[in-house]
This record gives sequence, C-alpha cells and structure tokens, in this order.
Amino acid sequence: ASVLIEVVTPVFPQFFLPIASVANIGKNIGWISASASRAGIHRSFMREENLADLTGKAGSQTIFSSVVGTALGVIISPIVGSSTAVVFPIVLILCGAHLVCVFQSVSAVNIPTLNAQRAWLATRDVIGDIYKCSKRNDSNRICVNSPAMVASKENIFHFGNIAGEGYIVLEPREGVIPLRGVSIRIGTPLSELNSCCLQQLILYQQSSTETDASDDDNYVILIEKENRFAVHVLYFEEASQNDVLLGLLNCFLMQDRLCNMKLSDHEIVKMQQESRKVAKANLETYICSLKRQGWDCDNLFVESRRGRIKRP
Repeated sequence: ASVLIEVVTPVFPQFFLPIASVANIGKNIGWISASASRAGIHRSFMREENLADLTGKAGSQTIFSSVVGTALGVIISPIVGSSTAVVFPIVLILCGAHLVCVFQSVSAVNIPTLNAQRAWLATRDVIGDIYKCSKRNDSNRICVNSPAMVASKENIFHFGNIAGEGYIVLEPREGVIPLRGVSIRIGTPLSELNSCCLQQLILYQQSSTETDASDDDNYVILIEKENRFAVHVLYFEEASQNDVLLGLLNCFLMQDRLCNMKLSDHEIVKMQQESRKVAKANLETYICSLKRQGWDCDNLFVESRRGRIKRP
C-alpha cells in the first residue's frame, strides 16, 4: 500500500511532501514488522545455534536481490516511461506478484512454535486415538502432526483471531477448518462471558475452596450453550506451559465430543469430567509426541497473559 501511495505522489504535486511522508512511514513500519517475523523464520532453519550465520546469509541475499531489482528497474524504466497512468498498473501487478511469492515462501517454512491454530492442526487428527488409547491404557499410538504437515494446512485468514481485549478465538469457518459449529475461546475476559459461564465459574470457585487446592488444575473450562456451543478456557496466573497444553488438550477433546454428540446438560457435565480425566492421563505422552515431531513446547503463543485470572 505504501509503495502504491508513493507512485501516485506526482498526481498531487502540491501535497508531495505529506503524501511521500505517509508512504515512507508505512514502508518503515512494514520493514520493522518484516524484521520481527523474519527472526522466527530464521529460527526455524536453525541447527545447533547457528542463527547468526543464517541471519548474515539472509541479509546478503536480500542485498543482492535488491541490487539486481534496482538494475532491472533502471533498464526497464526508459521503456515504461514516467506516466503515472502507465506506471501505477505495472507496480500494482508487481506488488501482487511479490505478495503471492512471499505467501508461498512462508507457507513452505515449518515453524515449530505452537500458537492456537497450529496446536489444533497438530492435534485434531489424533483426538479419536487419544480416547481409544485411554480405554486400552495404551498411549504409545498417539502421533500428532508434524510442523511440515501443519504448514501445508495453516491458514492466515480469519482463524485464530486475536480479539481486541487480547484473547484468542478459534472460530468455526466453513471451508477452512472443520470445527463444525463449536468455537474455542482462549482467555476470554470475564466481562464478555455470559451469565451461564459466569455461573459455572462461581460454582467452580466454590467447589475449589471446599477441596484441597493441590488437586485443582491451573485452568478452568466453561461451556457456553446460547445460540451455539463455545468452549472457553481461562488460565490462572500461576499456570505453567504444561498447564496451558493440558487446558488446550482438554478443550480439543471436549470440542470433539460437542461436535459429534447431542448431549443434555447432565451429559455435558459428565463429558467435562471424562475429557479432563483423559487429558490429564495422556498429557505426558501428548507432550512427548509434540516434541518428537519437532514442536517447541517450551515457548507457547496460544494465549495472552492479559487473559489470565486470579484464584479466589
């Protein structure tokens, strides 16, 4: 967008300075954003702490590509001319081609860090196996999807949104990922929970004060039943990385049951207890499977710290 704004500056010569300034600010913001994202991409290529070597080679390739592009521009510019009416559509086509190439390049990168969407894509094909293995007391068959498999399915549009208050939503969207009508909401602010969820939270807090606190998990799951099902997971401030993964796995198990079964309120409560038990029994094997496939389980990006709650 900033490049296109830059191209149209000759059309408004009296506003050349403010338009060029806005375009330059936009380009610098884009450059800073790209630099931050590039660090994660370089890290995915890293072997034995050689990040500096990768960054240096990437910088050399960027400079070389820039010089080649500038040389081609100098050669072609006399043919194209300086008319904005001619230059603008050409730049528009080149910008579109650039974005497509960048998207295809990033899609080929196997990023090993887990966000909400990647965690779901890595786990969704083994949900049934987790239930089956729990019944057979055999959890060795759990094998989550690898970063390479997830990268081919990951979608950058309209999934795993970060809402305005800093919580993450996995919304069901037809044709993207088949959540089939049940959304998963991570770190929902208390102000946005409906009365049913708030009542569940109050009941949970009352029951936890009556029992040994050491038996409690560092998260709570609430089910919203108005309009359509939504599974909310709220983490307590002291939740560890393992607790985050346990809460996610519990959510995925519950979401699968809510999608595939018509349950009464009593059956939903029973299903919550069952999924919690299954998640806790298979957590260690689940984490081992994630690590075996190359996922980074020590640095998670599935929830916002601002979405955490305090114990009563």
